Amino acid sequence: MRDRRASRPSRDRSYGSEQARAGQEAGMAAHYGDGSATSPIEKNRLGTAALIAGIVAMLASFLPVIIYLPIGVLSTAGALVLGIMALRAIAAGQANNRAAAMVGLVLGVVGLLWFALSVFALAVLSSGG
Repeated sequence: MRDRRASRPSRDRSYGSEQARAGQEAGMAAHYGDGSATSPIEKNRLGTAALIAGIVAMLASFLPVIIYLPIGVLSTAGALVLGIMALRAIAAGQANNRAAAMVGLVLGVVGLLWFALSVFALAVLSSGG
């Protein structure tokens, strides 16, 4: 009886090996992590940063107004700008974390409204009215 395994050529059955081999034979480079393509994960950081900035803006709103103003302005502006940038990256197909970007943007808008209310209240209180 003849051994069937001896007559077959050995094959590398690792994931993607046939596609990579076919691409290399055709003169194309394999794009499995060589850094040549922009991954969605790199742009997802914008949405995550917007979410974190929005959370910081909301947490800072519990601080006294004098402390809140510098922290609130920076975190609110960061949440708004990063949220818009993340939504643009999502629209371009470069990112996929729409929920984090939207929540960060909404928290930025709420932070902006809270900041305006704080400034208005501070102005009213300081005028003695």
